Amino acid sequence: MGCVSSSTKPTKKIVRERRKSRMGLQDFKMKYKISNKVLGSGGFGKVFEASLVNDKTHKSAIKVISKKKLEGVVEEIFDEIAVLKNLDHPNIVKYIEMFENNDYLYIVTELCEGGELYSYIHDKVSKDGNFKESEAADIMKMLLMAIVHCHSYKIAHRDIKPENIMLNKEGHVTLIDFGLSKQKDIKGMKSVVGSPYYVAPEVLEGEYGLKCDIWSLGVILYILLCGYLPFSGKNAMDIFAKISEGKYSMKHKEWDSVSDEAKDLVTKMLEMNPKKRLSAQKCLNHEWFEIAEKLKGEEGDALDLDLLQNLKEFKSTSMLKKTAMSVLVKLLTAKEIGKLKKQFEAIDTDFTGYIDAEELSTAMKKSNLNVPAKEIDKIISEIDYKGNNQINYSEFIAATLKTKKILNDSRLKVLFKEFDVDNSGYITKDNLEEAFERLDKKVTKQEIKEIYEQHDHAKDGRISYDEFKIMMLGEDDIIDTASES
Repeated sequence: MGCVSSSTKPTKKIVRERRKSRMGLQDFKMKYKISNKVLGSGGFGKVFEASLVNDKTHKSAIKVISKKKLEGVVEEIFDEIAVLKNLDHPNIVKYIEMFENNDYLYIVTELCEGGELYSYIHDKVSKDGNFKESEAADIMKMLLMAIVHCHSYKIAHRDIKPENIMLNKEGHVTLIDFGLSKQKDIKGMKSVVGSPYYVAPEVLEGEYGLKCDIWSLGVILYILLCGYLPFSGKNAMDIFAKISEGKYSMKHKEWDSVSDEAKDLVTKMLEMNPKKRLSAQKCLNHEWFEIAEKLKGEEGDALDLDLLQNLKEFKSTSMLKKTAMSVLVKLLTAKEIGKLKKQFEAIDTDFTGYIDAEELSTAMKKSNLNVPAKEIDKIISEIDYKGNNQINYSEFIAATLKTKKILNDSRLKVLFKEFDVDNSGYITKDNLEEAFERLDKKVTKQEIKEIYEQHDHAKDGRISYDEFKIMMLGEDDIIDTASES
């Protein structure tokens, strides 16, 4: 399926609700060891690096927020959490979980390796001058794909700036800090938010929509191409005045070597009238990206026939294994899922961050796999853990992972303890109900019963670590896995 307007797919709704089963400080200490390394700080608290108690090689970012400083804005924090929990995209920071006690909130997200795009731009401009257009296109494409995903949920980030974009050594981009993000209602958004240099003109007028993010990305693209800001001034009011006028220049010498196609995209992203400004999907359809790809001399990633065949033959697993796999995906490194990420992007042709029936069918046909429409629907329903009739990014990774290669004993123990909530060494039915609630997964009594029928081999009303390992790997692989750990 080609790139189409996001209106062709149903708008996702973000559900904001607080969990009945609250994970406290003791739960946090059983699972994470927080370090003294401060990754960042803000008005409400600090962000620390932490490792798993049972797997010190796995690092996470922990945002520790003082509740005293949250007076009057607690719901905004839970809004941010609700947004992050629902977004599922390779270029958006992954929310993992949250703990709280009477004094603090502990929000756990993936640790984004590398540094801020801001620092990368500063160093690049200082040493080499401007970015190559192919480099700028790679960065902008990833950011636009992340924003297409956000906008499909009617979520505007509202504070896109180089400081909120992480870039690692491999050039992978991750959008972070959704503290100002908001789900747009019909009346639009009215509060003036964001950083002065990147604020859209309609934001200054007090009412705006999703396309405020496109303006911010247009400012970033301008900087990537020439090395300086389109709108600058002595103070915020001076900057706002220039943004309101919408006057910027492409006449300096830095623009002499920039292609007309790149200039055209910048102009269309920095369109004053948001109704005329391109959507994120239409930006991705711009000819500049195709030209930049050709300049790199690289072909797009070919679809992996074996992977598609595995999807075609995917058999449903129990709710417990599906949930364990969804937790496992959050433990994986970028290197471990790099090839799968590229395959997902090759199938997700409209860049929404999820695969629908039409896209999966097209991918199968391209690989000469004849799969009837009913079977396509069945494949999706088997993989669709969230129950939204599509394959999300994490679901795709979970369904295509070769678990025997990446599941060592330490990771298996981390997964087991996700469900052994009282640390008894067994997963009881009460444990399972609480674990599912903590993971925001609604399950029925019948599903719980089926889990024990499948995995409680000893028939003692609980699931041992060995029984859990059999579920994850199969009985024949237990000895091999133990020897590798």
